[in-house]
Amino acid sequence: KRAGLARALMLRPELLLVDGAISSADLRHAHWWLGFLDALARGHPVLGGQPVTLVATAEDLRPWRGHATHFALLAEQRFSVLGDWAQVEQDTSAALRVLLGETKPG
Repeated sequence: KRAGLARALMLRPELLLVDGAISSADLRHAHWWLGFLDALARGHPVLGGQPVTLVATAEDLRPWRGHATHFALLAEQRFSVLGDWAQVEQDTSAALRVLLGETKPG
């Protein structure tokens, strides 16, 4: 995953798509990924200080609290913009409750 990220950053993107960056990572690596992605979003020196817009997929939204600023949900072939974390917490959809670890899939 890090090699793929390095290849992508060589192109100095304005938008970076990140598929499941922390889904299989242990706690230490998940912390690294979240910190590095935060730095990219703010404007990391590796990109000349230019901020990058990140679009990330996740199977669990809880680690993204305090990191991501906007959330959306793709469930049952429907894309829904949720908004910020406060709006995520207010949403009652079953698919979102699974992503928050409150219920089990199925």
